[in-house]
Amino acid sequence: QPNELRRAVLGTLREWWAPQLHNHSRLQDREYQAYAVLTRCRALYTLQHGTVVSKVVAAKWGQQNLGERWAALIERALVWEHGDTQPDEMSETLGFMRHTLERTEQFEKPSEAHGCGSFHNHP
Repeated sequence: QPNELRRAVLGTLREWWAPQLHNHSRLQDREYQAYAVLTRCRALYTLQHGTVVSKVVAAKWGQQNLGERWAALIERALVWEHGDTQPDEMSETLGFMRHTLERTEQFEKPSEAHGCGSFHNHP
């Protein structure tokens, strides 16, 4: 069900991804930076739409809906390949992670307008 997916995504964001804002050890790897960006797009898409899509579909949605500032970072994550020598994007990736966490706040609280237990569904 859509709200069960949303709860699962919120749990993963809180328990797995949020701590990485303070412990950057995994994010030292450029491949993991690309993975983090694409995964965050997918999480936001799921929160917004209540369904799971591929990382590519979610990334394309993210480029159109998460703001111009992030479009190029998302594009670089999409085209990244193992062994690629793209420059490190730790700072930009962390900024994107913070941005996506801020966007998830609208989904954290049940919407009283939609009844108990349902989630906000704002763009």
